[in-house]
Amino acid sequence: AKHITGFLTPTALGMQSGGKKAADINKKLMDLGLQIQEVGAKGKKLWRLTDTGKNYGEEFPYYAKSGHSGYQIKWNENVLSLINMEEGAVL
Repeated sequence: AKHITGFLTPTALGMQSGGKKAADINKKLMDLGLQIQEVGAKGKKLWRLTDTGKNYGEEFPYYAKSGHSGYQIKWNENVLSLINMEEGAVL
């Protein structure tokens, strides 16, 4: 299977899932086992991909002028079907 590069942020996923908030999408992705929340050196919460999550997203490291660094996870479109399928199953 060809790996699809991720380019969708949680905000973009939310817009494509009926206008959900990024925070709700992040929680959903965690519930699906695709990401976990770690606490960084300065107590900042960071999202990190799980091994399963790596099938659906990539981590892009970033470095800010303040010296803060972390990862931005960008998701591919395949994750939308998981988010929306899960919604359907609950209803």
